[in-house]
Amino acid sequence: MQEDYDITNIRFGARNDDAGLDVALYVNNVFDIQGDVFLVGATATPTLKYTNLPRTIGVELTKSF
Repeated sequence: MQEDYDITNIRFGARNDDAGLDVALYVNNVFDIQGDVFLVGATATPTLKYTNLPRTIGVELTKSF
């Protein structure tokens, strides 16, 4: 049985319209929750379990032309 879980993501960004630049800092899965996304179980095979991605931290920079 799959149990309930919550994932928290945050994103902060800034834009400079004159330069056409956007910059953003993000954190996905802030609390590093490991939740079961998909479970497969059968009598003749071992249980197969897919989990969500771990905490991911990044910076995104975008330039408009």
